[in-house]
Amino acid sequence: MPADRAGDPTPDHPPGRRPATVHTQINGYQHPPTGLRPPWAYPGPTPPAHLEPTPPDRPAQPDDTVVRALHEQAAQVLAAEFRAATDVSADDRRAIGEAITARIVRHHVDARRIAGDAVSDDDEQAILDAVLAYLFGLGRLQAITDDPAVENVMVLGHHRVRVEYADGRVADGPVAAGDDRELLQMIQRIAVIGQRNERALTVAKPTLNMRLPNGNRLAAMHVVTPAPVVVIAAPMATM
Repeated sequence: MPADRAGDPTPDHPPGRRPATVHTQINGYQHPPTGLRPPWAYPGPTPPAHLEPTPPDRPAQPDDTVVRALHEQAAQVLAAEFRAATDVSADDRRAIGEAITARIVRHHVDARRIAGDAVSDDDEQAILDAVLAYLFGLGRLQAITDDPAVENVMVLGHHRVRVEYADGRVADGPVAAGDDRELLQMIQRIAVIGQRNERALTVAKPTLNMRLPNGNRLAAMHVVTPAPVVVIAAPMATM
């Protein structure tokens, strides 16, 4: 009898064992080799992990040097526009200033695009918002004071900014201005374009308290302090 039949004792095939390479057909089902699990014993494919949607790209923070240069251009054009006009309302002044600034920023962005820079519409809007913040608002601090999560902003000199959030967090803010003189100019400009009943910040009047367009309150003082001090408080924080 041949020694290589299934089940016959051979040196390589012990009695009662079939070689791993032999599949025996029994009742129409082909059994797998010894030591292998049947198909139903294998787990199904692992479902893919949940993928979070990729958040959209945020526009890059505008270069402050570029923003300040564009602000200077806009301020000069705006000053020339109103040099002979004394009866322009604050709202009209702002509307005209926004239109002038938008043209200046668009010219800047077009020049960069012609040079090959990838400047998106969102980037252009971020630059425009930053320039308008210098022209009519608090410059680098404007975005912080517009944040509804911010409760107080304290400025001690141009380079020390403390931001207090409604949830109790405290963080350092960006440098408020290039120097103390620039910080005072910014506050004086805001006082001039503010409500008619508000008074300006001068050497003769070293303190200022006024309401900002976004509803926050601004208090400032200088001369009587070693460096200019500015406190901006959200409406809830002043109750």
